[in-house]
Amino acid sequence: MKFGKYLAQNMRPGWEEHYIEYDKLKAIVKALTKTELQMPQRDISHYTTSLTVQGLPSNFAGKLGTKDVTQEDFFKEIDKNVEKIGSFTAMQVKQSKALLERLEREVDVAVRNKSPGAPSTGLQAMDVRAKEIGDTFLDLEKYININYTGFYKILKKHDKNLPSTPARQFYMARLHQTPWIQGDYSAVFVTLSRIYSKLRDDVVPESQDLELKDFLRST
Repeated sequence: MKFGKYLAQNMRPGWEEHYIEYDKLKAIVKALTKTELQMPQRDISHYTTSLTVQGLPSNFAGKLGTKDVTQEDFFKEIDKNVEKIGSFTAMQVKQSKALLERLEREVDVAVRNKSPGAPSTGLQAMDVRAKEIGDTFLDLEKYININYTGFYKILKKHDKNLPSTPARQFYMARLHQTPWIQGDYSAVFVTLSRIYSKLRDDVVPESQDLELKDFLRST
């Protein structure tokens, strides 16, 4: 399956606009490839350098619809997508932490005030909320992974079709330094585990408890 199709099929509903714009980047590479194939090889090699990804002149342009596109446009799109994904990831992490902190406070109050033998409906509802937050965070982990794969694949395609201006090694090294790749998200899982521990004795059946342990091990 082509990655563009795989990406479209695996987007979380509601998050679509926050993923890498893979098809747009692919179209730019295609337009630039067509132009490079039409250039004499000596003209291309004249601008090639091993020290920079910006090897071709700014007037080296392809056609994307009715618009001229350049190598600079491609790299700007890469940077824009990296920034967009980083901002969205940071927002989701912040939101998850806030939701878990609030939920933990509510769980503490509910457990402390629960009478022996009393119905645990409220705690069960909190258990559902904890699972929803955990599921969303796992989706965020998948979001990070699929976007990382998208950058790798589009940069690999760029270098394969435009070998005179290799960019993959340079940009992947930069990508590895971004907060959304380097981020330590363990605090979220620690808080989630702590909440489940507080709820487990009251509301989590044994089978669900085993599912929880599998979930935490997998993360």
